[in-house]
Amino acid sequence: MTTSLGGLLADVSGNRDDEILKFALQGLERKAAGDGQAYQEIVEALDRLKDPQSPVGLINALARCTGSLRLKPHKALISSVLNRGWSGDEPLAAAAELFAVNAVSVNAPDMLGPCLSALVAQFSVHRAAPLPHQVASSAPAPSHEELQRAQRVHRAIRRVLETVPTGAMTFMELLSHSFPHRRKEVAVQTCFMTNAVAVLDYFPHLLKPILSLLIDKLIRIDVEIVPVEALDDDVPGEVFDMEEEEEAGGAASKEQQENALRVEKLDAMFMLMLSFLHTLFSSSSSSSAGGDAAFGVLLQIFDTDVLTTFRSKFTQFVIFYACGFKYH
Repeated sequence: MTTSLGGLLADVSGNRDDEILKFALQGLERKAAGDGQAYQEIVEALDRLKDPQSPVGLINALARCTGSLRLKPHKALISSVLNRGWSGDEPLAAAAELFAVNAVSVNAPDMLGPCLSALVAQFSVHRAAPLPHQVASSAPAPSHEELQRAQRVHRAIRRVLETVPTGAMTFMELLSHSFPHRRKEVAVQTCFMTNAVAVLDYFPHLLKPILSLLIDKLIRIDVEIVPVEALDDDVPGEVFDMEEEEEAGGAASKEQQENALRVEKLDAMFMLMLSFLHTLFSSSSSSSAGGDAAFGVLLQIFDTDVLTTFRSKFTQFVIFYACGFKYH
């Protein structure tokens, strides 16, 4: 390869698509054979280009080379394409989507997990549309561009799972693994949670595992919340050593702050869950049979997850809220 990839991508005077395709194909094949120079140039080009639309031609070329993709040698490239693919407009997203679909079409056993993992990772980045009955929050509403990017990520996930219908279990495993840790900021938690709920718009059969996952995340924060009365009891009373009293008081104050953050997270996630249930059980969006099935799923989760969890104090009110719709 005598022409550099940078030169091909920078040349706007003519159509260099065939040359870019040749470079991409040879780069993948040589990397698999142990020569990673051209491959590294491809990965660096994806990460380095400042214009979000610049990688479109390169990603379209890579989408035509998916037969040469191998998981171990090309993992970094797969991640670069599917992380970069949602930062621009529709042509870039369409190219990234085509790359993912072609990759799983050619080699589902190896490519399904990495492609879905990179797509699910976007759930913490791009906010989906608010739920119809969602209570307003202090966070600014997502912009039109942000909503479009989230929609494109979901469109890609839908096409990947339609291409490989047996991939639903893999998707749920990745959704659970990628869910933000409970110590992450509330905005990250609610962003991911809203996107998880949005999956049910096109894959309603995942209602039970997604509901179970969301309630599990509520419980994990719930059990760490300390009632205010218990915190007050921990504040030192009559202490003779002033330094020890200050240290104990400082520790109590820190615990109160951390507890307040946990309460804030649970409150925001709780309101999202209630908004979701409102939408799920409202007569305009769910048939009677669908509502009965959803209520049955909630009862199963209540029996297996909520009732059996020590120190769960608030999560059961999700079920009580659903009962209000069921027996209204």
